[in-house]
Amino acid sequence: EKQSDILIAPPIPYGACDTLADFPGTVSLGQDVLYMVINKIVEGLYNHGARRFLFLNGHGGNIGALDRVGAEWHKRGVLCAQINWWLMVWDMNPAWKGGHGGAEETSAMLAIDPSLVDRSNIREMELKNDLGDELQTAGFKSVKYKGVEIPVNRAVINFTGNGWIGPDHPSKATEEWGREMLQAAADYVADFIEAFKRVELSKG
Repeated sequence: EKQSDILIAPPIPYGACDTLADFPGTVSLGQDVLYMVINKIVEGLYNHGARRFLFLNGHGGNIGALDRVGAEWHKRGVLCAQINWWLMVWDMNPAWKGGHGGAEETSAMLAIDPSLVDRSNIREMELKNDLGDELQTAGFKSVKYKGVEIPVNRAVINFTGNGWIGPDHPSKATEEWGREMLQAAADYVADFIEAFKRVELSKG
């Protein structure tokens, strides 16, 4: 916000996380409701003249709904960009690459508010091959078969009891890592916004 003069809409604290619904405290809007919420926000701002939208996303389950909104509004001359911050920073610095609930995301939380991180709850990864040893769990939505990763959507609790999936052990998280990473992300987003403003819009 300090680095840009754009309108920043309030964040949406809920998303589409049906595959995580078995974990206590999870509230999921689902794909259809999330799509409708985002679509109505875009429609409202469009009616007041907005033609460029940047979705700063913090959850992989939201990507499908954001993609759908962007594709549909592009037909009306609107340009929607989507930055998935945890993926973006991997490209910026491969050392920051992480997984779900790992050191990358934990470092970000430490930088925002260390009191939100309870290190006593950090455990070892509880990954299991819920589809048998032939189809090994490889990622948040995939299994590996003969060296190839194949998406197989299923409830996350089936293959990890604590939600951590990835190469970055959460015990390695530091507040310094989080501050450096989030500042680099903010700088990048601010620069991207300026470039995004200069893009000539189609008439739709």
